[in-house]
Amino acid sequence: MFKVFFTKRKQGYHFTLIDQKGDALLGLPYHTIDVCKNNCMLFWKEDKKEDQCRICGAQRWKPKDNRRRTKVQYIRMWYLPIGDRLKRMYQSH
Repeated sequence: MFKVFFTKRKQGYHFTLIDQKGDALLGLPYHTIDVCKNNCMLFWKEDKKEDQCRICGAQRWKPKDNRRRTKVQYIRMWYLPIGDRLKRMYQSH
């Protein structure tokens, strides 16, 4: 069984996969990116502040109700930069 721990850092988020013994198996940075609910656009870089999809016109955020105080996106994806994975794979022990 594994546990996943997420921490926020300057360059994005960082997750660590811990096994039952408490050993860290994987600790790589990642970025979360909001996605249009029809999967036609990423709200990333220059589109990060947009509230509607440029392609289909769908809303980025779920409608607010009495329980929610903050905006909640419909879909979110996690981007793992390949450079850090390659560094880890080819590092010498």
